[in-house]
Amino acid sequence: MLYNYQIKYLPGKQNIADALSRLVAINKTEFKERNVAEEFVRFCAQEGTPKALTTKEIEKEAKVDTELSEVRNSLQQAKWNQSVMSAYYPVKNELSVIGYLVMRGRRIIIPKTLQAKCLQLAHEGHLEIVGTIQMLRSKVWWPNMDKDVEKYVKSCHGCQITSQFSHPEPLEPIKLPTGPWQYLAIDLLGPLPSGHFVFVVIYYYSRYYEIDITRHFKRENDRFA
Repeated sequence: MLYNYQIKYLPGKQNIADALSRLVAINKTEFKERNVAEEFVRFCAQEGTPKALTTKEIEKEAKVDTELSEVRNSLQQAKWNQSVMSAYYPVKNELSVIGYLVMRGRRIIIPKTLQAKCLQLAHEGHLEIVGTIQMLRSKVWWPNMDKDVEKYVKSCHGCQITSQFSHPEPLEPIKLPTGPWQYLAIDLLGPLPSGHFVFVVIYYYSRYYEIDITRHFKRENDRFA
């Protein structure tokens, strides 16, 4: 024989059980009766719900939402009024209903009463327009959502304070100085959310720098910048 081996008996209590040998048998009849499509849509609805919103809250508002009620009726009756449902008709083949929720693919359609809250949740980190749209698109949808995001972000007070009002000038290469006091770099940052300005001077020859923080700065005095 190629191998020398020993066979030892171990009581069941000492034997390490593996998961596959203890797998519960599946009732095939029960499996066939399950509505897989409905379970998939329900899963998407749960996963697509924003973290600070519950599915029950969305379903409650969707139940009384006039527009979504029309969508549900159109889907159930397979009759669409294109003039009334113009925003939904082009994507009607992507729509489905689970309870009172209306889904577009894997994304849940948010009722009008909760759209502002969704915008607020998606923009909590003060992402730019593109980032906020991408975050919402991954989970939810409603007609003209991108335009609503753009309008909301542009009206965000925090973003207006911290955003850069002027585009920075393109960087230009500067020759290394061969002696002292040949090149100085001067820049001004502000106003910051606190109302302060930061005045920076860098001495190119030694790379020494000075920083001054001030709350008082007049535009007519920045000719040196």
